[in-house]
Amino acid sequence: MRPITRSAAVVMSAFTILAMTALPAAAKTDKQVAKAASITAKDVGRGWTAKKQAADKPSGISECSVKEAADKRALKYKFESPDFQQGDARVSNSVYVFPKVKDAQAYLAAFQDPSTIDCLQLGLEAALADSAGASVTVENLDVTGGPVDDGVGFLATITIPDGATDATLIFEAVAFRVGRGVTGITTNNANEALPITPDLATASIKRLKRGLR
Repeated sequence: MRPITRSAAVVMSAFTILAMTALPAAAKTDKQVAKAASITAKDVGRGWTAKKQAADKPSGISECSVKEAADKRALKYKFESPDFQQGDARVSNSVYVFPKVKDAQAYLAAFQDPSTIDCLQLGLEAALADSAGASVTVENLDVTGGPVDDGVGFLATITIPDGATDATLIFEAVAFRVGRGVTGITTNNANEALPITPDLATASIKRLKRGLR
């Protein structure tokens, strides 16, 4: 299995894009598949701290309605990795295993909707409202190719004035569909895209494919 390239490998603290509901026995196996595919401390390596991901809250941004509705419908199929942090770098991962391929397709389609890039732009701007002079630029990532059925990705460059220089934070969010499963990875890093993101995506996708065989 060839590893995912940067263009094909790189969904978000502010976007990652909740309590579990009871699932039937068949779906319990799916949750185990999702757990096995999620990113672990072994994947990120030494020196990272881990804590539970914070629960998402409604943003109140109309451009986020499509994404947030999809997230709400998918909650019972979701397994979250810890939120890993090392200095300014952060990594989080959510894996979903849906009952049918069409369900996974519908979930990913919400993130491919044109409103989602506007949602991310406005959400990040709102998060930076107290940082005078801060700017955000969001663009789509090319996630075509690689050992997946479909994908979507975004890259945000956040610039914050810091004395004589500017502080730069690179935020990447991707989601990949493998059959009826979806793995989404969000990373933050200072000055450059997090170098280990392609390896993390490759590992999660590989385990998801294996679990869904």
